[in-house]
Amino acid sequence: MWATPRWDPVLPALAARHRVIRYDARGYGRSPAPSTPYSPAADLSAALDHFGLGRARSWWPPAWAAPPRSA
Repeated sequence: MWATPRWDPVLPALAARHRVIRYDARGYGRSPAPSTPYSPAADLSAALDHFGLGRARSWWPPAWAAPPRSA
């Protein structure tokens, strides 16, 4: 079962001043564990391209966020 991240309450405040896009990296959150080799940087770049963003600020969750799922 997937648990709601502890930082969910922060999202409305961020969205009030910024465009917020939640990105689920492979194996985290609700995304399935990767089954083939991949590049996290290429995945993120593709997501940014999808939304037409030339640049973005990122915030990575702290250590208490959900760990990656094992394959």
